[in-house]
Amino acid sequence: MHVPTMLAMIILASAVMSVAIAIVARNRHPDLQAWARALGLQLLGYLVLALRPHMPETVSIVLGNALLSASLSMYGYGLYRFFREPPNWTWLVWPVVTTGVVCLVWLTDFRWRVGALSWVYAVQGTVMLGLLWRHRTSQTGRRGQYLLGLGVVMFIAVMLIRVGLAWLNWLDITQNQQSGLFNTLTYMNTLACTMMLSVGILMMTQERAEALRSESRRSSVADSVSIRYGTSSSCVIPRREKKASKRMRSCAACWSIRYKIPVRSTARKVPSTCPRYRKSAGAWAGV
Repeated sequence: MHVPTMLAMIILASAVMSVAIAIVARNRHPDLQAWARALGLQLLGYLVLALRPHMPETVSIVLGNALLSASLSMYGYGLYRFFREPPNWTWLVWPVVTTGVVCLVWLTDFRWRVGALSWVYAVQGTVMLGLLWRHRTSQTGRRGQYLLGLGVVMFIAVMLIRVGLAWLNWLDITQNQQSGLFNTLTYMNTLACTMMLSVGILMMTQERAEALRSESRRSSVADSVSIRYGTSSSCVIPRREKKASKRMRSCAACWSIRYKIPVRSTARKVPSTCPRYRKSAGAWAGV
């Protein structure tokens, strides 16, 4: 495929996903702001690389690759924020600095520059994969984690292939701006990983929100049960016993004696559903 066309596809996809995630993150999901910034840095990185014929080559190589490395670090920072884990700044900052040094040292050596940069990118992907692996047992965002992890694995695999090609001296500087298997594999994988990472983090955020809503509904039900029976919300009453209590019309005092559950106040010991209470003078105001 045509290299400028593939770069334009990546830039367009990064721009669309960055704007979409930024809109979703505004005032609702602040954890996604880092992800939107990462897509923005990726957009700028590929834009600088695409403008290499129209700007100094040194600026294009160093700045473009540094922006791409910074976008990977921002992806990792976004995962740290999502999992509520303090970020490891060492693994987030040093790859960006190393990328700039590598580009300056091997500025005229295409083979070693591609191999070293691919190795740094693979390490950054491994950091994200390790973070996903540590939280693999999380109850929220499981499907999104699988999609995100698959995208990271694909990215690491292609970077390692690039390292192997550079080590075997199968790379030529003329391949950098020409269509071929090397560039097609790299750019198409980048486009696929961008979409998978973006959709994956959105799925994780949606699944976490659904889990929080379900937990809120369960808490509301537990509070209503505690008010009905005059018990603490932390008390767990068996479902079978709840049905039996409805048939027997037993009062909260009976539950307190049978299961040794503390009643909140003496005024709520006997609800109006108890047949013994109907013979008394008044009704329980709490029911």
